[in-house]
Amino acid sequence: MNATIALMSANGNIGLFMLLGIAVFIVLLALRTRKMNQEVAQFYLQHSLFAAKDAPPLARAAIGVKGNLLCLQGTLKPNSGGGVTFYWWEWFSRSTIIVNNVPQSTLSCFLAVSFPPHAVSEAFEQKAVASLQSHQSFGTKLKAAFSLDTTNPYRAEKLDDGSFIIFWRVVQNAKVLEDKIIWLQNNVSLRL
Repeated sequence: MNATIALMSANGNIGLFMLLGIAVFIVLLALRTRKMNQEVAQFYLQHSLFAAKDAPPLARAAIGVKGNLLCLQGTLKPNSGGGVTFYWWEWFSRSTIIVNNVPQSTLSCFLAVSFPPHAVSEAFEQKAVASLQSHQSFGTKLKAAFSLDTTNPYRAEKLDDGSFIIFWRVVQNAKVLEDKIIWLQNNVSLRL
């Protein structure tokens, strides 16, 4: 009888510890999410990215997203000198697939950076397109099948009005977003 009571007491404690562990995990997850959101907000402030009042309609059309599209405007200071206005576009898409009769949802985040007509040099446009071609190699495609590539752009194009736009897959993480600003600063050259 005493062994049965001891076993029930141990099972009760195990359940209590598991429940406590789940509660701690949820609290830590909420704190981490809050910290990440604060870091992204700080990133926007640090780079003076503010809501665009005159978001370019042709760039918006090239993105092709109807809802949940954020457009910020800033000034990029390339390492080559000068400054150029740019538009920072963020959006996400949700998708759900059924695996073994269980719905699995995913959230995909995207970033596009567009420049006004004839603002960036053809050399930069060619460099951006060349980075796409390196992204097309078999090894890169194989890697992308198993992991998210937030380094290389997946699309770049010159629009009919002379604007230029570059697209990346991203995660909402200040470090990933900062890497895009650094890439732009290192690679953008302005049209003379």
